[in-house]
Parts: sequence; C-alpha cells; structure tokens
Amino acid sequence: MKSGDIEFCISASANAATLSPQAGVMSLHFLFRSEDHLVKAVADPAVVKAVREMIDDTVQGAHVLAVTTLGLRNIYSKREVKKIEDIKGMKVRVQATPTEDTMFPAYGAQTVHMPFGNVYTSLQTGVVDAAENGVNVYLVNKHYEVAPVLSMTEHEANNSLIWISDKPGRA
Repeated sequence: MKSGDIEFCISASANAATLSPQAGVMSLHFLFRSEDHLVKAVADPAVVKAVREMIDDTVQGAHVLAVTTLGLRNIYSKREVKKIEDIKGMKVRVQATPTEDTMFPAYGAQTVHMPFGNVYTSLQTGVVDAAENGVNVYLVNKHYEVAPVLSMTEHEANNSLIWISDKPGRA
C-alpha cells in the first residue's frame, strides 16, 4: 500500500497496531458493553475521525477511509470460560499484538502466536488450550471440531480498517 502496489486494503484494526501502535486501543478488552454498543461506536463520525487522525499521525503513504466491524471476539476450547479466572494457566492463541500480549497475561494466560492456518491442528494436538476469534471464523474454519466449547466472552471487538494508498496504482 505505502509503495502504491496495492491501492486499497482491508486489515484488522489489531494488525494496524504494527504500523500505528496507538491503534491497539481498538483491541482493548471489554471496551464495548455489547455488539450494539460496538456498532454504534464505529458508526459514530467522531470515532471514525479520531481513528483516521490517529493513523495519520503515525503512518505515511496510506490513510484510513473507514472503520467496520465483524462483531465481537470469543474464546473457544475444550472447556467453558465463564469468568476471567477460567483462563488462568491456559495457552491461548492470540493475534500477535502488544495489546493481546498485555491483556491475556494480566488474566494469567500464556499467549501463543502462530499463523492462523495452524490454529486447528494446534487446538487438536494441545499445542494451545484455546483460541479466540469471531463466531463466523470459528464456524467457517470448523474449529468446533477440535474446540467444541464456544464461550461467548465478547472480550474484544473484531474491527477492520479500510485503507487507501497515497500513490497511484501501478497497473
């Protein structure tokens, strides 16, 4: 994007923290009370403006056009998670971001980073005890086959940023 090879891109807001560290604020746990609260927040022009300005302060060559949401993230494993203490000692596959690496250890969990394509086998073999993502991702990737308990923790927003490059395409 920054070089102009790609004109548009959609990325997870959590991944944007690798370019703009303060974008990690969108991944703070329990920031949103409900999915309705989340939808209302990302539809608020003031919130979108603040996110766009936050990105513009640290990223050159690309800008955020819009913020979208895919709902809230949940934890899934072989056992139920009803309260934060339930993940103490668990190895949880998380997105490789500073926010995740701060939040989950605060609950007593161990964070594990790996490519998303390895999550199914890692849950199956016990490399990780749990993973977390949106319900749609859990279902489409059949993670329920190896982690049959989906705990509706709604601990984090699953947001995306729509980006545009400053440079014209090279088509």
